[in-house]
Amino acid sequence: MRKLAVLVMIPALMLLAASTASAFLFHHWGGIQGVYAMTATGNCLHTWTGSPPWGGNNAPYAASNMVQGFFQFRSDGTGTAWGENWPITPPTPTTPGPPVAPGDGKFYFEFKYEITHEGAITVWMITESFLGTNNVNGFTFGSNDCADAVKGSCTMSGMVSRDHKTMTLATKAMVPVVTGGVVTGYAPYTQAYTFLTGALAGKTMNATCSTARTLFWVNE
Repeated sequence: MRKLAVLVMIPALMLLAASTASAFLFHHWGGIQGVYAMTATGNCLHTWTGSPPWGGNNAPYAASNMVQGFFQFRSDGTGTAWGENWPITPPTPTTPGPPVAPGDGKFYFEFKYEITHEGAITVWMITESFLGTNNVNGFTFGSNDCADAVKGSCTMSGMVSRDHKTMTLATKAMVPVVTGGVVTGYAPYTQAYTFLTGALAGKTMNATCSTARTLFWVNE
């Protein structure tokens, strides 16, 4: 009877060991390898450096966006993102500014990321890697206010599924202000974009956005 009990336990232990090893590989947090397709929607408030006073082409304006693109994650904690966005700018009846206008643009940037064991992910842009192009007028613009050594700069955060096949990433328009480890208030989270070519070359636009992204794995 004792011998039989031992023989019964051996397969059980082997099954447990295999299950544990499989679980370890399945829950390999810390690095992702592959390309993810992305769709996103968001709303942004745009202002210009050097204003107020507002008026004319310096008027603030809001835009809603639909975005489609790709995020390529590398297992070393870095990656590349690219895609296209289609903003719609509504009229501003009380302030002179741009008319109702659908747009078309492209973007590219490089990033770093971290994942916790629980699946929380933080993605932040690498300094001066962002490049945007307005397909309508050909203007290009970049962003140099993303300090890639600081995870709070130009940051997206969300969750990764256990099988790493899907994830969410969000940018918040308002972020907490922490003083001495305590949240003391909230402030707008703004990213600056400087035009590199065209009639707006040298001018800086500030964007405060709330954006939600959904990503799903497509290939390695």
